[in-house]
Amino acid sequence: MAKQLAAANYYLNYDATADRKIIIAEEWDRNVELVIFDELHKMRNWKSWIKGIYDIEGVNPALLITGSARLDTCKKGGESLAGRFFPFRLHPLTVKEIHNKLGEQPEHALEKLLNVGGFPEPY
Repeated sequence: MAKQLAAANYYLNYDATADRKIIIAEEWDRNVELVIFDELHKMRNWKSWIKGIYDIEGVNPALLITGSARLDTCKKGGESLAGRFFPFRLHPLTVKEIHNKLGEQPEHALEKLLNVGGFPEPY
């Protein structure tokens, strides 16, 4: 989902060495509507870092932090992102969604879900 938004915005993945260097140096493009930081939770003290960016630079460009379910751990302590953190959980596709939106028959959708999972990209 984040990569679909990235076309007109700025996408950085902390797992990619070149992107990580840009993140650490804080050298991303500020002239876009949205900067997407993927897998940022792998950065040490990422919550304090992103809070500082948000507090100093404001809300332009908007920041989207994405990652695995490990983002849930950010609620358990450390720096508070109150007023700055708005979680969104992306659930896997369901058989009903696949049938209604993609037109696949339920039995084929179920078989494919069991083989590749329900997230849109591998499906």
